[in-house]
Amino acid sequence: MIDPSMTGWLVAYGLLSFFCLAGSLMEHFAVMQGWSVVGSEEFAAVHTKQSNGIVGVYVIPKMVLTIMIVVLLVIHPSGVPIVLFWVSLILLAVSWAVSFLVEIPTQRRIRQARVSR
Repeated sequence: MIDPSMTGWLVAYGLLSFFCLAGSLMEHFAVMQGWSVVGSEEFAAVHTKQSNGIVGVYVIPKMVLTIMIVVLLVIHPSGVPIVLFWVSLILLAVSWAVSFLVEIPTQRRIRQARVSR
């Protein structure tokens, strides 16, 4: 049985997880489609604006989710298998790794290429 005092934490965890998933899917399937119609003149401005917007809408919630998973691992709510939190943390670590190793360097190269023109 799940400890009733943990219900709020688990609901917040679930909602934040879905929010981050939705943000990721939106970025990859909806926003990416629009780049094909952005002209070279406005590309740098659009890229900068979009990159800055992602921080508040996606990166900060993802950071909060990461912290929340660590907290849930520490407090380990009764009735919830600990393996679920470990799997969540591992998958989130993969997501962070892809961000730091692929996405951020790619975005920097794009920004530098447009600034140098």
